[in-house]
Amino acid sequence: MMAMRGTLERMRAIDTAWNARDWAAYGDLLSEGLTAYADGEAEPHGKQAHIEKARKFCAIAADAHVWIEPYLDLFASHDGSKSCSVARITGTVDGAPETLPGIALPPGRRAFDVTFAVVCRWQAGRIVEQRQLLDTALMLRQLQADPR
Repeated sequence: MMAMRGTLERMRAIDTAWNARDWAAYGDLLSEGLTAYADGEAEPHGKQAHIEKARKFCAIAADAHVWIEPYLDLFASHDGSKSCSVARITGTVDGAPETLPGIALPPGRRAFDVTFAVVCRWQAGRIVEQRQLLDTALMLRQLQADPR
């Protein structure tokens, strides 16, 4: 039971660090050998690429926020080795042409409010494997995006 609680606390801590743009604290919860899978990507990426992807997303949507109070769902395996979180992520994006490469956005700011899920495998208090599922299609519809 204690291992499960610790994992849930660490999951909340990594999302809190993301919301605060505290990339050092965020990175501390990721294993050096992280294997991360992001929605829509054919190949996994490692720790540094994962942090850079988070930074880039937050540069595009500077007010992006993961809603963890409350999570839509948050649970962990009894031994704390796996966790799953489901949360809302909200933000706004400027319609500047270079905002999203390959995607045309109408002028002005557009908001998004979508659900995403993260499934993690933990070892020694750090994420060693992560699968992130974001409702990208809904986000692009909300942003009124037009693929070029």
